Amino acid sequence: MAAALSGAALHVLAQTADRVEQDTRRPPEPVRRDSVRISQPTFAENAPAGAATVTFTLGDVQISGNRTLGTDDLKPLWAGRVGQTMTLAEAFGIAAAISARYREAGYILSQAIVPAQDISTTGPATLRIQVLEGYVDRVSFSGFQSPGLAEHLAPVTAERPLRLATLERALLLVNELAGINAQANLKAGAAPGSSELVIVATQAARAFSVLLHNRSTPAQGRVRLEASAELRGVTGDFDRHALRLVSSGDKRLNLLAYNGEAPLGTQGLKMLWSASVSRSEPDSPLPNIDTESTNIQAGLSYPVLRSRRSNLAVRGALNGYNNQTAEGDISRDRIRALRIGLTADHADDLDGISLLDLEASVGIDGLGASPADDPRLNGARPDFKRLTLYAARLQSLGGDWSMLLALTAQHANDRMPAAEQLGLGGEVFLRGFDPSEAIGERGYAGKVELRFNARLGSFSTTWYAFGDAGRVRRLQVGAPAVSTSLASFGGGLRFNGPSGIKGYLEVAKPQKKDVASEGNRDARVFVGLGADF
Repeated sequence: MAAALSGAALHVLAQTADRVEQDTRRPPEPVRRDSVRISQPTFAENAPAGAATVTFTLGDVQISGNRTLGTDDLKPLWAGRVGQTMTLAEAFGIAAAISARYREAGYILSQAIVPAQDISTTGPATLRIQVLEGYVDRVSFSGFQSPGLAEHLAPVTAERPLRLATLERALLLVNELAGINAQANLKAGAAPGSSELVIVATQAARAFSVLLHNRSTPAQGRVRLEASAELRGVTGDFDRHALRLVSSGDKRLNLLAYNGEAPLGTQGLKMLWSASVSRSEPDSPLPNIDTESTNIQAGLSYPVLRSRRSNLAVRGALNGYNNQTAEGDISRDRIRALRIGLTADHADDLDGISLLDLEASVGIDGLGASPADDPRLNGARPDFKRLTLYAARLQSLGGDWSMLLALTAQHANDRMPAAEQLGLGGEVFLRGFDPSEAIGERGYAGKVELRFNARLGSFSTTWYAFGDAGRVRRLQVGAPAVSTSLASFGGGLRFNGPSGIKGYLEVAKPQKKDVASEGNRDARVFVGLGADF
C-alpha cells in the first residue's frame, strides 16, 4: 500500500501516534561538569625564614609515610642532588616536588613535609622527609541532609589516601540524584593528614515545565502544547517521577507519558521505567489513518566512569509497544525489543566537549509480539536489528562564541515498524521541515550551529545560525526502496528570563524538497514560549 501513496500521504502516515515519542525525544547531553566545584585545601610548604642562607651537603634522603608511591618512584626527584651542596630552602623544594608528584598521581590531599631535625653542616647530611598521605575522616552537611547522602559519600572516607577520581565520582553521582545540588569544600582536619569534607546541599522536591509552540503540522494541529511535572523523593529520598503531556489541544494529537527512576545502591546504578499512551487523529482525507499506541519500558543504567574530564555510562532495557489503526485493524505492530547502549563524553584541552551515543536494538519473539507472518505488520519484521549513532561536539570559539557539530545515523537491513525508523525533520535535525518529514530504515543527518551568547537586561540569550542536511532510505513492500534527501538553513534566538520564562524564535528555509504539509519551500517561522518553575 505504501509504495502507491503520494509523498504527502506518506508524510501523514509518518505522523502516526507511535512517532510522537521519537519526535519529542531530546538528544543525549554531556554530564554537567559545573555541578561539581571542589575547593581544595592549601598546604604551608614554604621554607622558614633564613633557609636560603643555610647550606649543607646532601648525603641521602630518608623518606617515610609513603605507602602509595614507593621510594624508588620518588628517588629521581633528589638523586641528582646527592653529594652536592644545597640550601635548606632547596631541601624544602624536594618536599614540594614530592607533594607535586602525589597530586599529579591524583592524591590531592597528600603532602610531603620536612619535620624538625638536626642537619649537619660539616659533612654529608641525611635529610628526613615525611609524607602525609591525606584522607577525609569526616563528612559534614549543610542544608539538605539525608542518610542516603552520607552513604553515597562513603567511598570518600573509605579510601586512604584519597584520590581526586574517587572524590569527583562521588560528588558527580550525588549531583545526579533526583533534585540534588551539592557543592563541596575541604578543610584541614584535627589529625595529621586528615581533612573534613563539607557538603552544602539542596534538593528541589518538584519541577514543572510548559511550552507552547508551532512546530507541528495542520494535520496534527498548528499549535502544540508540551507540559511536564516532576516529583522527587516520593517513596524514598532520591526517586524521580515525571508526567509529560503533548497535545494539539483537540483530538488530533495527544500523548501522556510517565517515567520514573530510582537508585539501586550508592554507586550510580539506576532502575528506569516508563509507560505512555498516545492517539493521533490527523485532519486528513485519507481513510483509516487514526492511530493509537501504548508503550512500556523497564531497564537499568550504570555509570562506568564519572569524572569532570571523561564519562561513560551503559544502559539496557526491555521495551514493548503496541501500535495500531484505531478502526479497521488494518495495521498493527506488537513489538518487543531488547535495547543496549552507551553514552560517553570527554572534555579536552581544546576547550571543547565531545559526545558519542551508540544503541543496538533487537526485536524479540514472544511476550505477545506480533508473529513474523502477520499481514497487519505491512511487511515490517518484528525481529528487526537496528544500530543507531549520535555524535556531537560543542567547541568554544573564545569569548561568548561557540559552535555545535552533530551527526546522527542509523543502519538496518530489513523493513522495520515506523517507530523504529530514523525520522528527519523537527527540532533536532532538519529544522526547516515538520517532525518525521521523511523516515527510513537507514539514514544519516548532520548539522552545524554557530552560537553567540549575550546578556540583555535580565534575559540570557543565545543567537544562532545553522545548516543541516540528511538522507533516509525507506524499504518498500514489492517495490524499490525510496530515498529522500533534505536540507535546510536558518537562524534564531533562544532566551531565558525571570521566573523561569523561556522561548525561542527561529526562521528556517527548507532545501532539496517541498515541505509536504505546505507544498512549497518557503521560509518558515517557528515560535515557542513557556516557563520552567
